[in-house]
Amino acid sequence: MTFDLGKIARSLGPLIITIQFIVVVFLYNRARPFPSPPKQETSGLTNLPIWEAVPDDSLYKSTAANLTEIIAAIIVGIATLACIFIKLSNRTINTNPPTDDNVWTMYLFNTIISVYVYVTFLAVLAGAILSVGKLWSAIGIYHNIMELCIVAALLHKSNFSYISGLITIVIYSVTVSMATSQLDWYWDDIFFKFQGKFIYVLCRLIFDYSLPILFYISMKQSNSKPTQAPVGEGSPLLGGSSGDDIPYKGTLLTVSSLIHLIGNISNVVGNNSTVSLIIFNGSYFFAFPLYALYVHKAQKHRNTRV
Repeated sequence: MTFDLGKIARSLGPLIITIQFIVVVFLYNRARPFPSPPKQETSGLTNLPIWEAVPDDSLYKSTAANLTEIIAAIIVGIATLACIFIKLSNRTINTNPPTDDNVWTMYLFNTIISVYVYVTFLAVLAGAILSVGKLWSAIGIYHNIMELCIVAALLHKSNFSYISGLITIVIYSVTVSMATSQLDWYWDDIFFKFQGKFIYVLCRLIFDYSLPILFYISMKQSNSKPTQAPVGEGSPLLGGSSGDDIPYKGTLLTVSSLIHLIGNISNVVGNNSTVSLIIFNGSYFFAFPLYALYVHKAQKHRNTRV
C-alpha cells in the first residue's frame, strides 16, 4: 500500500487547524484576565525576566519538577554524546563517501536527526541554566528549525535546493527572534510556544503533530517492496525497499516523536503545574535516547552496505 504524503498533508490541514484553534481558546481561558498578565518571574542567574509567573502556593515549581529538568538535560546530553561517538566511529571505519543514492539519502537524513539531538541538548541545557525566556529563545529556536528540516526531508519529492532552504531558515529564525524580543510578557511566551505550529499551519502542517504521522507513513513506504526500488532524491528516507533493512528503525522515530508530542501538549495545557512539568521533562528521558538509538541502528545498517 502506497501513501501520497502531499494528499495526506492537505487532508490533515482542516483537522489540524481546528485542533489548534481549540487549544488557543483553551489557553486564552486559562490565561485570563487579559491584558493584565500575572507578575513575571526573573532568572536567578541573569536577573532577566523569564517566561514564568511569580510563583504562589498553587503554582510553585516543586523540587520534583526541578529535578526532572536537570535529569532531562543529563539524559539528552548522554544521547548527544552517543550520536557524536557514532559519527566519529563511522568516520574512522568509512573514509570514502557512500556511492549508492539510497544510502546517501539515508546518510543525510540520519545527519539531520543527529543535529536535532545536538541542538535539543543545547536548548535543554540553556533552559536549565538561564531559565526559559527571551534570552533562551535565541537558542531554543534551533530546536524548531531542525523539526522544520525533518518535515521538509520527509515531504520533499524532487531535488532539494540547499540555498533556498538556507535562506528560509535564516528568514524564519530572524523573524521569530525579532518578534519574540519585541512582544511583551505574556504574549512573547505564547507566541514562541506556538510560532512553529502557527507558521506551519499555513503549509497545512504542525511540527510536533506532523512528525509522528510522517515517520509512520515513511516507515510503511520503506517496508513496502515495489518491483523497482526508487533511487536518488525520490528514494525512501528510512532504508529503502530492500528486505535486509531493520524494520523497527522507523518505529523508533515514530515512538520518539509521539512521546515528544505528548510532553509538549502537557507543557502547553498544564499551566506550569507540577504534574505537567514532570511529564514534559520526563518525555525527554525516552524520546531523545530513542533518536540516538535510531542513529546507531541506521549507521550500523549503512556500514554493512557501503
